[in-house]
Formats: sequence, structure tokens, C-alpha cells
Amino acid sequence: MAGQVPKPTPEFTFTFTTDPSVSPFTVPYQKYIANQATRSGIPDYEYVAVGALVFCHFPTPTDTVSTVDTIVDTDAAADHHGNGTQSLRVLLVQRAAHDSAPLRWEAPGGACDPEDASILHAVARELWEEAGLVARRIGPLVAPGHVFVTRGGKRVCKFEFLVDVAGGRVNDVEDDDGRPKDRGKDGDGKGGGISPSIPQVKLDPNEHVNYVWATEEECREGRTIAGNIELAFTTRQQKATLLEAFKVWRGLDGMN
Repeated sequence: MAGQVPKPTPEFTFTFTTDPSVSPFTVPYQKYIANQATRSGIPDYEYVAVGALVFCHFPTPTDTVSTVDTIVDTDAAADHHGNGTQSLRVLLVQRAAHDSAPLRWEAPGGACDPEDASILHAVARELWEEAGLVARRIGPLVAPGHVFVTRGGKRVCKFEFLVDVAGGRVNDVEDDDGRPKDRGKDGDGKGGGISPSIPQVKLDPNEHVNYVWATEEECREGRTIAGNIELAFTTRQQKATLLEAFKVWRGLDGMN
């Protein structure tokens, strides 16, 4: 379609490991639906959508969270909490103004395509297309699938998974030799502290116009702590899934 930005195509085959619990999703979505029909009767949906829940630690209160056109200062977050312990953040992307649910926030994701080798491959593909991130490990599933009806009348079940991503740092984190750049304790470049490893997000502007790494409290309150970004989600279910994802992630992290 004229005027659209071509979707990025990776120069590799999606390769990732999976949590054992997501083995039912290692088949194409059509096969998954057929399998569900065999086990428990015909499902009340015909299509499958997916979401990728990507988390990142921000270990110090002096770090900033970079978005397309906003710098969110986490010093404000530290002041709000009285400490810098709220370091776990999830990636959110903001839908384009011309899309359905315009300018609302969600986790990266989208519809499974017939060409996807599996539902999990659809997760990896959507994450790459929408955020430029490479899935390294997928799973577990966060909450049961949620069925909804599209504007065109299609009945879709959406499944959202925790996803670990490979590599990628913010532009100024690495020196020319690939080593972490020492920006200093206050990010002043004078030494004394190492910048965190933050995945470098690259949006498809035809689909999303902004992104943010949000804390659990920010997801719950619907606004970044600095107060300059309102996080109006696509659906109530998306918000509920994000909050559940924090619980699931922390449970897994506590086992490591």
C-alpha cells in the first residue's frame, strides 16, 4: 500500500528456546485450534493473536528511559518511592493515530499468520516487526487466552507470553570496541558507573509512534511517575495481563 513503511525482515531464521509449559503453542495456529477442538470441543474462536511481554531491569535511580520523543527521568521515580527499588520495567508501545485504538498502549504483538511455523514463531516475528527485538526465549504463558471480536467480526483468542530478548543496547551504552561505556555514577561520562543493558527498540512508525519502559505502579496507575505520559491501554484485559505478568516474572526470578 502506498505510503506504508515496509516491515523489517530479519536476515535470519527465528531461533529461540521455550519454556516447557508452552509446548502446545509450538504448532501453527490452525493446528492449535484443531487440537483444542479434539480435546475439548470446537473453540469459540477462529484466529489467534499473540503478545510479547519483555522485561528489563533498571538497576540505578539515575538511569533514564528513552522513548521516541520523550526522556523519562527515573530520578523522579526514585523520589516518588523514596528509593530506587522499582527497577523492573515492561516494554509498552503506543499505537499509531490512524490505527484502531489510536494512540493507546499495549505490549508488542499481533495476529498469527498462516505462514508462521508456530504460534511462538508469530510471537518472535511480531516482536521483531514492531520493536526490532530478537526473541531469545519464549514462555511461560501469562494468564489464559482472552477471546475478543474484531471490527470485521472475526473471533480471536489472544495469548501473551513472557519473552527474553537477545543483545541490543541503547545507542550510547557501548564503546566502539563493543564494551559497556562507563558514563559515570550520574551518567556524566566521568567514570565510576556502568550503564545498564537496555534493549534497543526500533519501532515501525506505521504501527507505533512511541514506546516506554514502565514499572508495575505506572501500569497500574495509567501514567508514568514523571507525569508526562498517560498510559491509556488498548483494553482492560491488556492492563490486567501486564499486572499479572509482573507477578509471573517475579515468581520465576525468585526461583533463579
